Amino acid sequence: MWDDVAAAAVDPDILSRRVRFVPARRASQPAATSALVRVLNPGVASTGKARSDVRNGDGGALPASQSAPAGPAPLFPPERLLGMLGWSSVRGAGPGLSNLGQTCFMNAALQALAHLPPLAQLCLSRHHSRGCRVLGWCAYCELEALIVELHGSAARSLAPTAMAGKLRLIARHFRPDRPQDAHEFLLGLLSRMRSAAAEGKCGGGGAADGVGGAEPKCCSSEVDQLFGGSLVSTLTCGVCGGSTTARELSAGLC
Repeated sequence: MWDDVAAAAVDPDILSRRVRFVPARRASQPAATSALVRVLNPGVASTGKARSDVRNGDGGALPASQSAPAGPAPLFPPERLLGMLGWSSVRGAGPGLSNLGQTCFMNAALQALAHLPPLAQLCLSRHHSRGCRVLGWCAYCELEALIVELHGSAARSLAPTAMAGKLRLIARHFRPDRPQDAHEFLLGLLSRMRSAAAEGKCGGGGAADGVGGAEPKCCSSEVDQLFGGSLVSTLTCGVCGGSTTARELSAGLC
């Protein structure tokens, strides 16, 4: 800033001059280096036409069925979840959650989940706990019990002591009586719920202590559908035109 002020003191018109841009006369070329530079995906300017299809190694166009891998088989009917986007009945404001010692981050995430219509209605119907296969503590069952209590209690506040006592099972680095990040807690809780929903149903799930376990890769539970998604990436070879498409499930899109 001081350089601009000094320049303006020397030439008052220097700051008021307009920068004029002109179109490039030719396509930009990579700088001359000793390394071999090859454009893998030439654009319209360099080829004269846009690439409209993806070809395999033999030069033939890939079938539409191979353009992207199929998504995970739904473990929970998507049409049923769509019918739960709104509340089935009007409910009043529920009780608050007591601060148990630097647990505001946890309370904020739990209240948000408790008032999400599809998840709340699933928990109120005991959807998960009626068929839970998790050995030991289950984060999904714990949240379900808390949501049922929140929507059925007339008290002014409730103390989520059970959930607060299992913070280390949700995230190993969480410590009691220390402030934590609400979004980090939410992601950890959703990860445990995702594993619990898939336990014994598609080869994935959590460990007996609620920590770790293989992430489910072959199903799409109600937790995946509500909070997750999939990232599709395609890698195309610039020499042979061969294409590889991969689908990666992600539960961190919330």
